[in-house]
Amino acid sequence: MRIALFALLLSLVLTAPALAGEGVMHMFVVPEGLGDAKMERLTDYLDETAGGWTMARTRGGSMYHGQKKVEDNLTFWVAAEKGMARAIEEEVRTELGLEKVFLTTWEIDWPVK
Repeated sequence: MRIALFALLLSLVLTAPALAGEGVMHMFVVPEGLGDAKMERLTDYLDETAGGWTMARTRGGSMYHGQKKVEDNLTFWVAAEKGMARAIEEEVRTELGLEKVFLTTWEIDWPVK
């Protein structure tokens, strides 16, 4: 019994890396108040291409032409496959009519579907 349990645990430890895949967490920030229709199209896109998203209202500040600027924003987190950052950035920029988008990424381990 102990040998069987040990063998089962060992097989789980050895196969765990094969059960996980490499993904990328994408975090981007957009101004609040862009309109419900635009936000619905954006979240539909994220649902269809990445499988989902998480969003929170945030407040951030920066120096803009020597003046402190504070804005209310929406921050999104999207876990997706590698290579999606450019497509997500382009969709956010064009769909929401933004000149540029603050988007940062980091690698994550996630279960393979």
